[in-house]
Amino acid sequence: MHLSEPHLSEVLKNGSSKFANILVAAKRAKELKDGADPLLEEYDGIKDVSKALQEVAAGKIEPNLNKE
Repeated sequence: MHLSEPHLSEVLKNGSSKFANILVAAKRAKELKDGADPLLEEYDGIKDVSKALQEVAAGKIEPNLNKE
């Protein structure tokens, strides 16, 4: 299995933990699957998980573990 862009190092550059970034990306991927509006103009790849990771890497969404 191969994930398209971004590389994990790009996702983690915001200083949050891998765990927090993956949680927020998974939640965002579900939102995208359910029809949420995209936060970027263009994406590399068509899968919702890849799109969500690209949004995290671009700083469009950030983990906030204080919100539930």
